Amino acid sequence: MINFAPLKTSSLKKRISLFLLLAFLAIILPTKSFAGDKEPETLPVICNLVKKNQPDDLGYNAVSGLAYVLYKGIMEGKIKLWDSNKKKINLLPETLRAVENTSHSKFTDVENVFVYEYWNISAKEIKVRTAGFEFAKTGEGKDAISYGFIDYNEAAEWIRNSFIPANADGFSHITVDYVLRARQYNYQLIQYGAKVVKSFDESERIRKSTFEKLDYKPGHEAIRQDKHVSYLIVPNYVLKDDPKIQYGNVIINAFEDYLNTNLVDLLNMKHSDFNEALAKNPQQLYKINKIEVHETWHKNEDYISYLPDSVTLTINEITYPSIKFAYLNQWQMVIDFKSLEDVLKEKQYFFIINGINAQAIGRSKAYDYDRALYNADWKLLNIYVNR
Repeated sequence: MINFAPLKTSSLKKRISLFLLLAFLAIILPTKSFAGDKEPETLPVICNLVKKNQPDDLGYNAVSGLAYVLYKGIMEGKIKLWDSNKKKINLLPETLRAVENTSHSKFTDVENVFVYEYWNISAKEIKVRTAGFEFAKTGEGKDAISYGFIDYNEAAEWIRNSFIPANADGFSHITVDYVLRARQYNYQLIQYGAKVVKSFDESERIRKSTFEKLDYKPGHEAIRQDKHVSYLIVPNYVLKDDPKIQYGNVIINAFEDYLNTNLVDLLNMKHSDFNEALAKNPQQLYKINKIEVHETWHKNEDYISYLPDSVTLTINEITYPSIKFAYLNQWQMVIDFKSLEDVLKEKQYFFIINGINAQAIGRSKAYDYDRALYNADWKLLNIYVNR
């Protein structure tokens, strides 16, 4: 059974009463019921999503993913955080940090997300409109810590353009908007119209009588079969008979040669964080310790294509800021009469996978995930590796 949010009944009643007041003002169509086709009715609904109860086969956790994306928006000043859905007090980023410090907790570790919605129900279909989100966590004394409320309309642009963190089984370009529309997460209703929903069984009866009997059209686009893959190219001058390892050395040598022969031109190029860091660490000889490549891998049936996004260089034991490929192309590096981008796309070198989407991959599992990417269902990489 899905757990309720650890909140007192009085707090729950206050939350619902506030939402009902706003719902009354927002509802335009009257709520009526007839023997035949009924007029559409709009009901305020609160869904409780619990982090530990989310399915494992989606490739993402809706609770932690929502918290991560919206927290980033709050801290960057792109999203307003309010004290409650009544929106009396705007909580600034420094206020949120103070709440985290005082409660010894983190917004991104929330256990519960309350999604405020309006369900428009007619005889044949249901339409859902998201109103906002409230985040809560159990504190050290087992009391509920409420981090505040986010109005959906005020965060809509951020939600439409932000990708939810995914593990190796998920895909890299799933927006928060898609997650909300798809409704593949587990949830329990705690309010349905003016009614407090008291149990999981009651919640399931309501859910099935709506989403399983009525037509629901999410209105989202199909998911692109993309994964963000990062991997390392490291120097190895021991295994001289392995052509892939030797080609990895050729790539590393090309970077070293460029840095050591074109430093003045490089520092005069268009401003970048990499250039600034390079200027602060002058060296007599630049030696590459490792190259970390970040790419988007796209799967179309059995064919995989690669799009390099950025490169992170560790030079003389210092890891520098990532270099976007749009900037890296200005270097005009040539390896075996090919551009760096073409060389990376061909994959004729030895590399060690260290990350797929937001999931870090340990060295001991790197080969297994490499095989999984080429042989397994992309929704089941973790199962393939850990079977």
